[in-house]
Amino acid sequence: MTEQCETMPGGPDVVRRGCACPVIDNRHGKGMRGLGLRYVIDDGCPFHHFPTDSEVECIVAVAYKRDDEVWALPQPARHHNVMQFWRQATGNTYSPYHEQGFLTSKGRFVDRVESRALAIAAGQVVDDDVLHHDQLFSEDLW
Repeated sequence: MTEQCETMPGGPDVVRRGCACPVIDNRHGKGMRGLGLRYVIDDGCPFHHFPTDSEVECIVAVAYKRDDEVWALPQPARHHNVMQFWRQATGNTYSPYHEQGFLTSKGRFVDRVESRALAIAAGQVVDDDVLHHDQLFSEDLW
């Protein structure tokens, strides 16, 4: 099983760490049959539940932006996991310019600088945790 499947909803590694998403429905992290990268997310899952629109906007996934495309993976994925996933999905081995950032609970792509301020405001990180740099890294969150 690929590293990608292990961190997705219902994947073996994340389930061992407390993911509450259905394993069978999500085909052990591969996504629902016939629907590609669509997953059943349990509202109580500490890894994959995204807040609703009425909640504070927060960081929910690492992301790459290329032109008008945004490729993202939920926690606990890292930016290199998104790039690996992009390469597997597109068959490309070379990645032209892309911007690293994060996806918010409201579906917005934000760069590393804006995401740092957003994560601090949402209480996802304590300011002291990220004072050593002006950008947010996934390691600051999960």
